Amino acid sequence: FTVVFTMASEFLIEGKIPSRRLLTIVCVMAMGSFLSAIGDLTFSLTGYFLVFINNALTASYLASSKRTMTMLDLPAATLSSLTALLAAPFVCTLCLAVDVPRGVIPTAFHRLAEAPIAFPATLLGSIAVAVLVHVATNLSTEAADALTTTAASQVKNVAQVGLGMLSWGYKATPVNMVGLAVAVVGQVAFGFEKYEELV
Repeated sequence: FTVVFTMASEFLIEGKIPSRRLLTIVCVMAMGSFLSAIGDLTFSLTGYFLVFINNALTASYLASSKRTMTMLDLPAATLSSLTALLAAPFVCTLCLAVDVPRGVIPTAFHRLAEAPIAFPATLLGSIAVAVLVHVATNLSTEAADALTTTAASQVKNVAQVGLGMLSWGYKATPVNMVGLAVAVVGQVAFGFEKYEELV
């Protein structure tokens, strides 16, 4: 549902009003996501609540990033660097606040020292990928808009669900398959709609 939150964020932050056709396409994509998640055996109300909070925060971040780049004429790479620098004190404070009562950080470093060499390499690799994803997201938002970035990420989500069905032994219901199909149709329609806006 990030795509719905993103459309709402673009309206609130940038004042963008979507066309009726684009609004319909976004609703189709959201319906596909909803149908593909029906029957989730690992359903958790808390988990889904946190997912919705994450969706809302992601959407507002993308829309505000686009507005910041436009207003200040900042390249995406510069915005990524500034975001990381400004976020560092808050992240460190949060880590210390969480760690002081639990002692998580010393335990993690102790386990890291005992882990095989492949683990630190994997950890560093995941950090590098996270940084690249952050920069790529800003580049995508700079080149297009927040809604397009979100819609493109929906393709990844559909692929993840499909792979999950194949590799994790998840038994999909007909409703789940219809949901995936509807989501794909919505993504294709979104792509054509954005292409027509450009030409």
